[in-house]
Amino acid sequence: MWLSSPWGHPKRNLLTDPPEVLTPQGWKRVVAEIRRILEELRGLGTRGEQDVDVWWRWREGAIGPDSFIRRAFLSTLAETRLPNNDVTLWDQSYVAAALFKSAVAGALLDSSFPWGDGQIKQKTRWRLLTVAIGTEHYEARAVKIGDWTGMQGVLEEFFGKVRKLVETDLAVGSLLYRDSSIAVFSSPASGWMRTFRRLG
Repeated sequence: MWLSSPWGHPKRNLLTDPPEVLTPQGWKRVVAEIRRILEELRGLGTRGEQDVDVWWRWREGAIGPDSFIRRAFLSTLAETRLPNNDVTLWDQSYVAAALFKSAVAGALLDSSFPWGDGQIKQKTRWRLLTVAIGTEHYEARAVKIGDWTGMQGVLEEFFGKVRKLVETDLAVGSLLYRDSSIAVFSSPASGWMRTFRRLG
């Protein structure tokens, strides 16, 4: 089983060079970490936590860039396709969860959603919400290195705030792609922007 790059170049043979998560101790740590995350989630739900920042911190701790679960799932495979296995467990589970989150958000926001429809699975749709800024324009205007790095910091902060808005404050989607000038999120199929404009 090979972990490979998005272009199919082999990076690591997981049978001869297993990551920590595939060792007996690593597996115990994964189970303990999942249990801890779910216990924290139950605690937040039980007490009816209303502070969005608390939910954001829980989410970042559970699946953020520094989380153990994320690192573990990025080092294991979700597929056994040959010649190379290029889909990690993180890729597969994160995208599935993002699409499910957007589908549920869309259903909850749609007062005419057909909850009893037997074809609901086949009829479920998602969209992509794209937020982009022409960062090249701002970077080209930088005269000094400090101007350029300062602008990068401002743009990082902006995209971080957009991510928090979509993922936690509105809770309608999840970040699927991000580079220096664009962020792409999963999104409910339709109408949710109008709903929030009416409410807001």
